[in-house]
Amino acid sequence: MKVLMIAPKTSTFINFRGDLMKDISKKGNEIVAVCPESGFEETLRKLGARCRLIKLNKNSTTIFDNLSYLKELTKIIKEENPDKIFAYTIKPVIFGSIAAHRAKIQEMYSMVTGLRICLCSR
Repeated sequence: MKVLMIAPKTSTFINFRGDLMKDISKKGNEIVAVCPESGFEETLRKLGARCRLIKLNKNSTTIFDNLSYLKELTKIIKEENPDKIFAYTIKPVIFGSIAAHRAKIQEMYSMVTGLRICLCSR
């Protein structure tokens, strides 16, 4: 199985998702990390992931930057054709979900940091 992971900052893969990558990789799965910064490829490889670079200005609100990110993300997803996609933080979740839909990927998993869901009965 191929899992594509999308992050807003390359170092967060290592700091916050490194153990998850190791676990996914140990089970024989291929991991593709979509990263906005270079220089971490060897560390990601040791965690079991292959890096695909993408331009992302996480603080930009211009439509041009966002559409460019969406277009490039869709292209990467279509080329990689993963079985599952995991994205975290708001920009990768929003644009990753749209790109996954455009690429006809059925399994998209999202995590928004700080979001808490309470499943309570009243």
